[in-house]
Amino acid sequence: MTIGTHLETFRMEIETAIRVFYAYEAMASLLSKQQYVNLANKNPDFWIIFLSSAQTKLFISLGRLYDDSNDAFSFQSFMKTCKENIRDFGYESFKKRKLVDYADRPDWFDAFIRDAYFATGGDIDALAKLAKPYNRKMKGLYKQIRSKVFAHAIHTDKIVISNLLGETHFEEIDNALKALWSIYSQVWQLYHNAGQPTFKIESYPYKDDVVNCVRTVLTGG
Repeated sequence: MTIGTHLETFRMEIETAIRVFYAYEAMASLLSKQQYVNLANKNPDFWIIFLSSAQTKLFISLGRLYDDSNDAFSFQSFMKTCKENIRDFGYESFKKRKLVDYADRPDWFDAFIRDAYFATGGDIDALAKLAKPYNRKMKGLYKQIRSKVFAHAIHTDKIVISNLLGETHFEEIDNALKALWSIYSQVWQLYHNAGQPTFKIESYPYKDDVVNCVRTVLTGG
């Protein structure tokens, strides 16, 4: 697999998780208001299935992203691959990708390359650190919930499950997923555009689209 292929796989993994999370969060927020509870009660079975499915998919997706098994694709394996193949972010590899469709070197390329930034292993390490504040919790509590509640029926007692879920928080899930999205986005820019990373957490640009979709389905327009 090329870095480009790994990038696309990572995008699918993180974007699935973050879109499911925002959909689940949006519905939970709407149900805090009686007017939306009344609307949901017009088709309660659908919304029960929706919330249950979204919750399950969210924890499974988080588990996949933070899976530290040697043979699993995860955030950790993605960063390792980027660092091991840092030459793919260098000038020669970048030039080859950019000029693959040109028989002759185009006039714009020299001006473009003057502003180009080529990643080092240190850049990959610095980007990985964006996720560091959330790794322990995601590989701890959230992995436990994923493995023992959603992937395998180890915890079946409703009180035990409720207590575990009670230790989770939307804000920390949001922050963890935004960190991974920011890493993906900035690695993508490095690889495809030789764009210098900001090393900052970015918001997911399509959050409002997801939230509006949920509201539209609930309200019918």
